[in-house]
Amino acid sequence: MTDKQRRSSGKESKRWGVYYIIGLVFKTYFEINTLSLCKNILRAVGAMKDLMPLEAYPKAHQVTFKYYTGVLAFLDDRFDKANEDLTFALQKCPVQSRKNQALILTHLIPLRLLQGDLPSQDLLARFPHLEELYRPFVEALKDGNVKHFDEALVRGEKRLVENGTYGIVERVRELCLRGLFKKVWSLNGQQKIIEITKFKRALSVSGVNIDNEEVECLLAGMIFKGYMKGYIAHAQQKVVLSDVLNGKAHPFPNVKTVNVQFPF
Repeated sequence: MTDKQRRSSGKESKRWGVYYIIGLVFKTYFEINTLSLCKNILRAVGAMKDLMPLEAYPKAHQVTFKYYTGVLAFLDDRFDKANEDLTFALQKCPVQSRKNQALILTHLIPLRLLQGDLPSQDLLARFPHLEELYRPFVEALKDGNVKHFDEALVRGEKRLVENGTYGIVERVRELCLRGLFKKVWSLNGQQKIIEITKFKRALSVSGVNIDNEEVECLLAGMIFKGYMKGYIAHAQQKVVLSDVLNGKAHPFPNVKTVNVQFPF
């Protein structure tokens, strides 16, 4: 083996600097808002046959790379990929690196909200600026309070837009609606058949005043997307839900089982 070959395969190999350079390039592209160029870098990395596994590189390089690929996937609506990469980055990020953790959580929290995972009080308490932004959404989701969710969306609109997360948080509103409709079902003794007017009344109490046709559209959307199981009896103005007591699918399945990656 020649000296050149030894250098290329040992500690002096230039390959050890690949992900460090990629991190700098990604940072530059993000700052000048030319994110489309990042795809060229990812294609080049994929074509490099002699790269060591990412796990072989320093943790700092791993975290940086996965953070940027996670955000890119987030912006491209590839939620599973975004969740995987951002979770990897958060787990590898040193506990003392609060600023970097906050950057990761800025996108990871809304992703997890969309999957029905609420951040713990302890986690939010460690990042006051994130707590101020997201706690109202968390409380609204727990209570199924659509009015409070909408108010939080208005208050946080500027920050969410700046973070590039407004669209995702806006979609989380459907989970708040799901929570409200599930309360209607529970308060009506988990009956299989419920009048649409009862859902309308619950929406009105929550500050959403719409007519029967719009309520029916909301319910149809919930059923179509899998957040509710059943069908609408339009002529009777009733919703017929799955009967969990008779061994059928739960009328409000776990959010994690619902595929949220359809076109919106």
